[in-house]
Amino acid sequence: MDDDIARAIVLSLNDSHSHSINQEEDDDASFQAQLRRAIEESERDAAGPSRSTLPSKSNDPIIIDVDSEDEVEIPSRPAPPSFLSERAQMEKERRERQKRRRQEAGLDPVSDDDSNKRSRTSSPIVASATTVLTTPESERYWDGAHRPTANRYAFPRKDGKNVFRLTDLIGPVCFFHWCLSLPLTHNYFQKEDVSFAIISTFSVDTAWIYNFFDPKTPVIFVNPPGETGKTSIRNILPNWIKTTPKLTGGYGCMHIKFLLLFYKTQHRLRVVITTANLIGFDWKEIDNCCWVQDVPLRSRPLAPPIRKSQNEDFPTTLQRVLHALNVKPALSSFLENDHPTLPLASIEDLRAKWDWSKVQAHLIPSLHGKYEGWQQVLLNGHTRLMKVVQFMGFQEREVTAECQGSSLGIYSSSWLNEMYLSLCGKSPQKWLDMSKKRKDAMGVPQDVKILFPTKKRVSETTAKDLGATNLFYGRARWEAKSCPRRLFHNSIASGGPTVMHTKMILSLFKNSPTDSNDNDSDSDSDIELVTPNANAVGYAYIGSHNFTPSAWGNLSGSGFNPILNVKNYELGVVFPLFSEKDVEETVVWERPAPRYRTGGIGGAGGDEPWFRDESEVVQKAVEVQQAMSAGQI
Repeated sequence: MDDDIARAIVLSLNDSHSHSINQEEDDDASFQAQLRRAIEESERDAAGPSRSTLPSKSNDPIIIDVDSEDEVEIPSRPAPPSFLSERAQMEKERRERQKRRRQEAGLDPVSDDDSNKRSRTSSPIVASATTVLTTPESERYWDGAHRPTANRYAFPRKDGKNVFRLTDLIGPVCFFHWCLSLPLTHNYFQKEDVSFAIISTFSVDTAWIYNFFDPKTPVIFVNPPGETGKTSIRNILPNWIKTTPKLTGGYGCMHIKFLLLFYKTQHRLRVVITTANLIGFDWKEIDNCCWVQDVPLRSRPLAPPIRKSQNEDFPTTLQRVLHALNVKPALSSFLENDHPTLPLASIEDLRAKWDWSKVQAHLIPSLHGKYEGWQQVLLNGHTRLMKVVQFMGFQEREVTAECQGSSLGIYSSSWLNEMYLSLCGKSPQKWLDMSKKRKDAMGVPQDVKILFPTKKRVSETTAKDLGATNLFYGRARWEAKSCPRRLFHNSIASGGPTVMHTKMILSLFKNSPTDSNDNDSDSDSDIELVTPNANAVGYAYIGSHNFTPSAWGNLSGSGFNPILNVKNYELGVVFPLFSEKDVEETVVWERPAPRYRTGGIGGAGGDEPWFRDESEVVQKAVEVQQAMSAGQI
């Protein structure tokens, strides 16, 4: 998979699926294009030959020690870029054109109720358009919530599920537009309540996501590093700092997608873990999923030190992730320069200042690197998942696992078995000490289902190939001798005729706690266990992890000294399911997922996965994008 092409395709198709285009939308597209060019010019002007720049109050350079190899130089503050005033002027001219057209058409020049643009039901509530309401208490998620994202090809959803839009998550909105379900453009979106944000994405469209925040709001933007894989921090816009983590040799990818939103109202913190990139395509063209949790401010901060039993609770794990993503130097720059009163004075304040007691989900990170010894191995990847499953009281429980993703890997029976052990909450200690011959003789676990759409399924969706541009799998992998083709099941979105970018694992228990193989677990002594909940039927994972070794890690070494190699940065949450209703409310595909029909390699009489590199439509889009990048179009 060529990740650069992937990002280019997704971004190039953001506007290709519009049902209709009117003059006002042309104006807005032109405005956005000019804003993107201005941002790109700003980034080029700010970029140095080998070091990244950020403003400083002092005239003398400040060196922040990011790590032993990469330093960040922070020179004196540059003059504000001129494109900001140009942007304001462009926006003013655009609005004047819209006003004139509405007057010529006999419409109210100040109204924005263009009801022909989309179908909706009007509310009988009448309110002033200038009335502002902070997000209603019903839209606070103190107990956590998860929903699919809105999708133009599945609205309303066939399965009846509620959805999240990005405006729902960042909120609040103008009361008038909230009540009448009018378009929530950035003009009516009350952004000022967000005092600070830390956001992360794999695919990047800075101009698009910039619209969702007030220009005065400080934002730390985590992105993948460049080809060298070195850490960097850079001021890409006023009040926006882009930071990148380290990828050794540029190998692997920063695939984490989240938002940490700090609000002025009640000083609450909102945590959003999502499968969607922060680009328009992912929030309107395909299915994704979000987990959201509001966290209140403590009445008084906790005092250190942190007790050992809490060393891997949710906030402590989140803090470890932020350190790994190179957030600390970006935060320090804000605090030392333009924003000394941020709600977050240090990364460690997350746990000390906010009350996480109502969070029931568990955080699962994969952090790029090599980890040796049980203490380190249990903090990352699928062995972290194993530890969490045990902590929830589900150790030694056989499961049937349905694994939905947008990208598939190279699967060996060895990796599938080590992954399945973790899904069952079983320690891999004995498995690591088995001989290779014995491991190979085990075959693949039959209780794992790999969900990925067939060619036929993609052809049945409304957008067809253009809606599947960020799904990745190749024929060479499918036809490899080691490919576990009998584990493949068709991925059919329950919301409607669209494909899914959702990454989710549904694990349902096959046995009761008393039927467990034994109680003599080989798990590490530091694992803290709780009494099993006999009412639980399973658990679910939602996050950025695809079902691949790159995302979840590869185990090697011995039971005495294990080694975990992780290529990517990934992040997700795991939470228990207590009823069939919980399962139905969580899963976003049709169940039971149909197994691929067998017919031999080559598809003779059977099903094949959708192969991106065999799609003429996608390849044409790649050629167009490459020509545009080269200035030929």
